[in-house]
Amino acid sequence: MRAYAVTLGRTRPAVPVEPASLVRAAARPPYDAVSPEGLAAVRLCAGQALSVAELAALLQLPLQVAKVVVADLLAGGFLIHAMPDRSADGSDPSLLEAVLDGLRNL
Repeated sequence: MRAYAVTLGRTRPAVPVEPASLVRAAARPPYDAVSPEGLAAVRLCAGQALSVAELAALLQLPLQVAKVVVADLLAGGFLIHAMPDRSADGSDPSLLEAVLDGLRNL
């Protein structure tokens, strides 16, 4: 499907959406007013939080188109922002060593 048809000609999302933004489905049926791409995005996010970039890849849509679709779903209350787990503070030495080892192996 052409990107123009999916976004109704819009090239920018109504609200700022970053590719790394995590979203998940909100418990808000019915979904009868949602586009087929939007419905697919909501279904993908039903059991897990996904980034906008992941949704674009799974839906086989250009990233900018996925950003417009996600922004519409956020505005409609069909998706909500998922906050990353902040229980890990990132100062665990074994985690930092694993990251450093991974960077060295690049």
